[in-house]
Amino acid sequence: MKGAAVAGGEMQKYKERSGEPTSTAKTAAVAIELTAVIVAVTAEEPRVLAIADGAALPSGPFETRHRSLQMGVRSWVEAQTRHPLGYVEQLYTFADRDRTAAEGEWSRSAISA
Repeated sequence: MKGAAVAGGEMQKYKERSGEPTSTAKTAAVAIELTAVIVAVTAEEPRVLAIADGAALPSGPFETRHRSLQMGVRSWVEAQTRHPLGYVEQLYTFADRDRTAAEGEWSRSAISA
């Protein structure tokens, strides 16, 4: 049964039974972290583009100003490395409920792409 099909005061009861968030229910935030691994081969040697003197990969949060994951990755890589990207391909997505939540903190879901 769809939530819209339930009328009147029954909507609150339906949402509670179905697990849908209600106005009084706590909802979990979702954070999307974009991390780029830029790989090249020069002089027959594999290379990875890193920042922070080789200690980190270009990364940053997906923001509302980004129209797509690809635009977000391009934005962070270009801002952090001053290197424009050519072809971009998403190879893997990590998504775990409570991946970043510490003991006693609000539940939070994280997606790393």
